[in-house]
Amino acid sequence: VQIGCKSEFRGRQGRMAIYVGNKTDTFFSSVKVHLPDTPGVRTQLGQPLLSVGAKQQGAQSLMVEATGSLSNVPTMSIVIIPQGTGMNAAQPMNIALKLPIFPSKFMEPMSITGGADFMGKWNQIGAGQPRENVVVIDAVPSVQPGAADIAQGCQKFALPVIQGVDPNPNNAVAAATVCGSPCLVRVETNANLKKYRVTVRSVDAAASSSVAKCLAIALANPNTLQITFP
Repeated sequence: VQIGCKSEFRGRQGRMAIYVGNKTDTFFSSVKVHLPDTPGVRTQLGQPLLSVGAKQQGAQSLMVEATGSLSNVPTMSIVIIPQGTGMNAAQPMNIALKLPIFPSKFMEPMSITGGADFMGKWNQIGAGQPRENVVVIDAVPSVQPGAADIAQGCQKFALPVIQGVDPNPNNAVAAATVCGSPCLVRVETNANLKKYRVTVRSVDAAASSSVAKCLAIALANPNTLQITFP
C-alpha cells in the first residue's frame, strides 16, 4: 500500500487529498477512513473512498480549518480489507498517519506600520518560554548569512518579511498571524561564526514553536525548494 498527500492552505483554511495506492494484485473491497476530533482544528471528510482496484489509486478529500491553538497533530486511521473468502481471506490492514497539519500552515499577513509598532508588539508578548522560542542554526559553507537568504528561507513557507525594521542590514524581521494569533520573528546573523539566531514570539506557544522549527529547517537547507516542515 502506498499513501500520499497533497495539500493547499490559505489563511485559516486548507484542503487536502489523501491518496491510497493499491500496489497489489488484490482488489481492496473496503477502505474506511476515520479522523477523530483534534482540539484547534475542524476537519470534514469528503465523499468516502469505498474501495480501490488492483494496481489502482483512490483519493479521499479533506477540508480543514484552524479554530484555535493547535498543539497536537491530527492522526488519521485507514482500515483496508482486501477481497477474499475462506482460507484466501486476508487480514484487514490498519494504518495510522499523522497528517501534515501544523500551526505554521495556517498563516495570514499581519499589518505592521514600522519598527516602533513591531517592537511594541514584540515587547508586549514578552521573552521566555513557552511564548518565545530561540534556535541557533549553522549556515551551510557556501552561504554568507544575510538578509537575502533569510528572506529566501521565509518565502519557502510564505512568512512575510518586513523591511526597514531591524537597524542591522544583515538581520531580518517578519510577522504573520498564525492560527489567529500574532507571531513575530527576528533572525540575527553572525558572519564570522556563519550562524543564524532565530527568535519567534507568539501568545500561542504551539505557533511559536512550529514557526521556529520551520524557519530553522529552511535556513539550514537553502538549496532545497520543497521542504517537509514539522
